[in-house]
Amino acid sequence: MFHGGGAVAWEKVCQPKSAGGLGIKKIEEWNKAAMCKYIWAIANKQDSLWLRWIQGVYIKNQEWWSYNASIHASWYWKKVVTLKNQLKSLCNVAEFQRDKYTIAAGYCMFSPTPIKINWCKEVWGRLNTPKHCIILWLAMLNRLKTKDRLLNMGLQIEGSCCLCETQQETSQHLFFECCFSCSRLQEIKCWLGWNATSNSLPMLLRWVQRAKLSKFRKLVYQAAIAALVYAVWKMRNGKIWQGNTLNSSSFCDEIKWNVKMRCNMYLPRKIQDKDRDWFHDL
Repeated sequence: MFHGGGAVAWEKVCQPKSAGGLGIKKIEEWNKAAMCKYIWAIANKQDSLWLRWIQGVYIKNQEWWSYNASIHASWYWKKVVTLKNQLKSLCNVAEFQRDKYTIAAGYCMFSPTPIKINWCKEVWGRLNTPKHCIILWLAMLNRLKTKDRLLNMGLQIEGSCCLCETQQETSQHLFFECCFSCSRLQEIKCWLGWNATSNSLPMLLRWVQRAKLSKFRKLVYQAAIAALVYAVWKMRNGKIWQGNTLNSSSFCDEIKWNVKMRCNMYLPRKIQDKDRDWFHDL
């Protein structure tokens, strides 16, 4: 059973992937957006049995946008009216009433999308293995429980990197300033024929984003980066918790096999012949 706080704040998790979250809906805001459909229906005087009952029992031909619920009204009706008053402060009621209302649009109104991040597509690439995406996402947010963060939490541990045993372990060091992970990165670059000089994880993703390459090659590069980050983190944990030895040869072989298998399973239908030949030669 999991104990303790999560690696990422729930508010961040509920942001769209384009803003660095996981795209999980906020139930409270989604419920408000769904209730606004009733507010829109009342404002437009749509014909239904429920609306006739509301008009006859509560509103009684009063102006809807200035209406206030009686203290004797039911609990749910007071909630609808309170939400209606809140809605007036969030949008232009004339435009709200005129336009076709959708719950998705209402959700965006109650939970505005924050500033977008520039590594979303690379982290959640189509050919990336899902578990690799999660670790890469945590690494980009600096939320992996590296030793520097554990020390800041008050844990009494030895803070040096267990892969190189020379410098303090941080996310930036693991990906890819550490001599072990940097060597594995160079091997993966050589395997892909990738000429990027940077060894920084954010800069590598930025390079892929800006590179003048085919969409398929970018997807393969993204899958390889995600697989490498996952493998480094897995190796680090294996050495700490199981005392595993560093095996450089099988380390990259496993990454290459995982990337090839994943890409073959979800190979796009439309690929240029030169890209297809390049991939099959890997």
